[in-house]
Amino acid sequence: MRPMRWIAILVTGLLLAAPLRPARAADGAPPPVPVDFYFEPGCVECRHVREDVLPELDARFTGLYTLREYDVSVASNVVRLVAYQQALNAGNRNAPVSIVVDETVALEGLEAIRTGLLDAVDRAVAARLEDGWTPPPPVALP
Repeated sequence: MRPMRWIAILVTGLLLAAPLRPARAADGAPPPVPVDFYFEPGCVECRHVREDVLPELDARFTGLYTLREYDVSVASNVVRLVAYQQALNAGNRNAPVSIVVDETVALEGLEAIRTGLLDAVDRAVAARLEDGWTPPPPVALP
């Protein structure tokens, strides 16, 4: 066998044997935690989340999460939310406001978001700092 072929086999073997590590930013920071905010225009509870809870989230976790907003008056956003609710066994599927943290925790309604959001994001950030962390498997969305 030619030497170049052995080198290619050796390099391939080393790459396959190396433990898989999650992608990190150049500065070594973990990837941000996705926070999906499902709201309804004109909803009072949604306004409270936006005005009271989200500023607290930002004050505590600036740069460590990504807020993605979904208006549930758009049909495709409702389909997305229902897929998460089913996959995560969410209890209150009629809540006017919902948040999904890191595609693993569903918080339904204002009170659940008020009492659970910061803790859920904190756990997700801490998990990302652990050696060998891998992203949660994505929820199958239609």
